[in-house]
Amino acid sequence: MKNLISVILIVISLAIFADNDPVDVKAMFWDAETFFYEKDYKEALTIYNNIVKSGTENANIDYRIGVCYLKGYHKNSEKIKAIRYLEKAVQSVTNDYKEGEITESKAHEDAYIYLADAYAINNELDKAIKTYNDYKETTGTTDKYYLNIVNRKIETCESAKTLEGLSIKYELKNLGKNINNKFANYNAVISGDGNTLVYTSDMRFYEAVFYSKKVNGEFAIPRNFNIDAKVEGSVRSVGISYDGNELYLFKEGDDEGKGDIYVSTFDGTNWSKIKKLNKNINTSDLERHACPSKDGKTLYFTSNRKGGFGGLDIYKSERQDNGGWGKAVNLGDKINTKFDEVAPFILDDNKTLYFSSQGHYYNMGQNDLFMSKFENDSVWSTPLNFGYPLNTTDEDKFLYPTSEKGKALISLASEDGFGDLDIYEITFYPQETPSVLLTGKLDNKGKELNVAVTANGKTLKEVKSDKKGNVSLTVPSDNIKVTFTADDMDAAEKSFDIPKVYCLAELDLSDVKLKHANTDVADKNNSVNGAGSNKENVVETTAPAILFGFNKTIPERYKDELDELAVYLNNSNNILIEIAGYADAQGDEAYNMMLTKKRANFVKDYLVSKSVDVSKLKVVGYGEKYPVSIDLNPQSRKYNRRVQFKIIRDELGKLKVLLPDVPDAYKIK
Repeated sequence: MKNLISVILIVISLAIFADNDPVDVKAMFWDAETFFYEKDYKEALTIYNNIVKSGTENANIDYRIGVCYLKGYHKNSEKIKAIRYLEKAVQSVTNDYKEGEITESKAHEDAYIYLADAYAINNELDKAIKTYNDYKETTGTTDKYYLNIVNRKIETCESAKTLEGLSIKYELKNLGKNINNKFANYNAVISGDGNTLVYTSDMRFYEAVFYSKKVNGEFAIPRNFNIDAKVEGSVRSVGISYDGNELYLFKEGDDEGKGDIYVSTFDGTNWSKIKKLNKNINTSDLERHACPSKDGKTLYFTSNRKGGFGGLDIYKSERQDNGGWGKAVNLGDKINTKFDEVAPFILDDNKTLYFSSQGHYYNMGQNDLFMSKFENDSVWSTPLNFGYPLNTTDEDKFLYPTSEKGKALISLASEDGFGDLDIYEITFYPQETPSVLLTGKLDNKGKELNVAVTANGKTLKEVKSDKKGNVSLTVPSDNIKVTFTADDMDAAEKSFDIPKVYCLAELDLSDVKLKHANTDVADKNNSVNGAGSNKENVVETTAPAILFGFNKTIPERYKDELDELAVYLNNSNNILIEIAGYADAQGDEAYNMMLTKKRANFVKDYLVSKSVDVSKLKVVGYGEKYPVSIDLNPQSRKYNRRVQFKIIRDELGKLKVLLPDVPDAYKIK
C-alpha cells in the first residue's frame, strides 16, 4: 500500500509542475506531508523545496526541510544542511502546533531538539547543550518523557567531549561494488564460514533484502531475497544462523510502532516463504531484532513488551524440542536501561554480547555500540563503550561480529563510498578488561625517571623509564594521575579521565614538561624544548604536507615529520609559519571549512605539545579552495585533504616546505 501511495503521489507532483500549469501550493504541501509521514524524507524534501521556490516559506516549512535533511540522509555533509533551516525555524515556534495544516506557519517546539541534534552531529557540542536547554526553558515542559530524553541528550554531549579526546585503533575494508551501490546498504549479517552474506538495501519505495554467496573467494552479484521468497512489502535483515540456513527478518506491522520477527530457511537451493516466530517471541507490541547463538539453541531478541526496564529491551529464548522458541527471559538491568537497547549479537564463545544502547554510561550519541560478557557468577559484566570514532555523536546501531575475533560488519556513510551507506568489514582490537597503553618520550636529561600511577589516593603501578626517557605502561580505565620524579628534578604530573572503553588506542605522555635543576641554559636552547637560535647547529629541515583520511581530523602519519619541524621551530627565535588546512570538494562547503580548521588546529596543538611557542604559528582553514589534484576519484581526492605549511618569516633560512607529491595523472594542468 505504501509503495502504491508513493507512486501515485509522484505522478501527481509531476503533473503539478507541468509547463504552464499554475502552482497548487496546497496540493504540493499535502503531497510533501504524506511523504513525510511515510518517512520518505528525500521525496518530501524535494517538494518542500519546490514550495519555497514557488514563493511560500515560513517557520513550518523550514522546520520540515530541516527534519528531512536530518532524517533522510546518512552522510554528515547532508545532515548538517539541516542547521540553517532549523535555526530559522526556532525563531517562531508554537505549543499549539497544527499537524498537517497548510495554514500552520510556525514550527513545532521539537525544532529545538532537532537543531540540537544537528549541532551534536556537527560536533558543535556546546551549541547542542545550549539548544537542548533552550528547549526546556522555552517550552517549560514538565513531561517526564521529554525531559528524560533531553537530559539524556545533554549527558551524551558531555560524554562525547571526553570520548572524542580518545580514539580507538581500527581498519576498514569496503566490501566492494558487487555489494555496495548508490543505495543505502545496511544490517549486514554473515554466516559462520563467511560464505553467505545477507543485507538490506533501501531501494526506492521499499526495503529489500539481498543475499550473496562467495565464488572463488569473492561475493557474487547478490540476488533479491524479496523476489525469491515472494515477500510482500518491505523487510529488513536482522540475524542469521551460524550455518547460514536460517535468516531472521523484521517486518513492520500495519500500525505505527509495531512489528514482528520472521524467519526464512534455505534448503540448499531456495529460501522459504517468511514465517512469523511464535507468541513467546512476537507480541502485540514491537519486536525488532533477533540473533541466534552459534549452536542455534538460544535466540537473543529485542522487544518493548510490558514488564521491561524501558523502551526496547534485550531478551533471550531457548529452542524447544519441537523447534519452537520457549518463554522469553529479560537479560536484566546490567544490559537493559530505561532507554532503548537494540541489535544484540552473541559471539561464538556464547558469552560475549555486542549491542547498541541509548542509556549506558558514556553514551556519546543517539545510539552507541557496547560489549558485555556473561561472567562465571552468571551475571553480565558492566557494558563497555566501543569508543570513538566507531561510536559518534550520531546514531550507531548495527555491528555484526564475524567468526574471526576483532572483525565485524558495519555500515558507514563515506563520501568515498559507492552510495549513501556502504557495508565495510572493520578490524578492531578488543581488550578483555578496560585499560589503555600510555607511552611517551620525555626530556629526562639522561636520568632514570620514576613513574607512579595513582587513582583515588591509591598507587596502581610504579615503573621506571629507560635512560632515553622512554616510558610505556598499561593502566586501567579510571580517573588517574601519572607522576614523574627523579634526582635534581621537580615532580611533574599529568591526569587522565579514561572511560571504560572496549578498544582504546594508546595515549601520549610526551607533552609532559620536566623541570630539571642546574640545567645549562645553552643546553636548553639547543634542545627540542629550547627557544634560542643557533644557526651553526641547526640542520636543514623539510616540512612536508600532512595528508588526512576522508572526514578525518587526525592523520595516520605525522609524528616523525612534525617532531623534526618542532626541533627547527624551537631552535629559531625569529620565525613564523602558516599552518593551512584543506579539504576535498566532497560534501557541504561550510562543513569542509570547519573540517580544515580542525585539521590545522590538530597540527598546531601537536607542535605546541612539543614546546613550540604558539606565537610562531598562524592557523588558517581554506575549505575546498586551492586543490592540488583533480576531483576524479577517491585516490585523486586524497591529495586535497591536507595540511601544508607556508613560511612567512624564517631568520635561519633552513626550512623548506614541500607540497603533496601528486602523480602526474592527477595534477591540475
